Amino acid sequence: ASGDEPLRWQRLPLGGSKPRSKYGHTLAAVSEETLACLGGVRFGGYRGDVGDLHWLHVRAGEVCTDAPSKTDATADVSVGEDAAASVEGDNPDASTPADADAAAADAAKAAASAAGSASDVQSLRAEWESARLASECDSRAYASLNCVRVGGVAEKHAGGRCLITYGGISHGAASDSLQYLMLDADAEDGVLSGWTTPATVGEGPGIRFGHSAHWHEGSNRLVLVGGSDGSDLLRDGDDYHCRSVYLLRLGTADEPMWSWETVAVSGDVSVAKDIGGRCHLSF
Repeated sequence: ASGDEPLRWQRLPLGGSKPRSKYGHTLAAVSEETLACLGGVRFGGYRGDVGDLHWLHVRAGEVCTDAPSKTDATADVSVGEDAAASVEGDNPDASTPADADAAAADAAKAAASAAGSASDVQSLRAEWESARLASECDSRAYASLNCVRVGGVAEKHAGGRCLITYGGISHGAASDSLQYLMLDADAEDGVLSGWTTPATVGEGPGIRFGHSAHWHEGSNRLVLVGGSDGSDLLRDGDDYHCRSVYLLRLGTADEPMWSWETVAVSGDVSVAKDIGGRCHLSF
């Protein structure tokens, strides 16, 4: 959008190998055109967690000067039918296919109306791709996922990129699983080496889900904050021990051990009751 024109959501036409319907999954950008989609749960009550990894490629299409026709809008809905449930978000009670179809139709009408008000519309297309891995990630939902460029988890991976995931809900309970996946390693027949669990030292966050993590490139550390360990299902703010801030330093060729450290936070810790916890904040 430019000038005073408001921003509007628009449903994209989808293709490729779509993920199973799920919620509680995590997305992380791995390039300007590709997102990684990891994990999630398939059934209500946070049941049926999976460790699937898919790539979502979003690419620019042609620039059109006219509003899309009714036929075009309907086509966008038909190709995105299955994916509608896969991006439901935090919704333990999945909607019915009829509900998803109705929502998709409404979104398509709104998108067509928005597109008609602009003189030039940059179209986008999205395509799913199932990641080819030698080994899958531990099943998890409401975990953190970050794509970082590392100095070297091992010498042969120096300067490469990797996905790092921590915690989440696994098999119905909070988890402290830490795994990484190298993305720039030499892949035989396009198959990545698979997820690895690194050895760590120091006191980490413990079991955690619904937290947030951010890669701080200046210090070469992952910052983890918030979340819940499952002891505060009523969300009344009693799990204060989940309000600490943690740093994770990745291993290098010279120092292969990954290390956790706790950040000393000053001020009134009771404020964390209002701003921390299972809030899924991003930064």
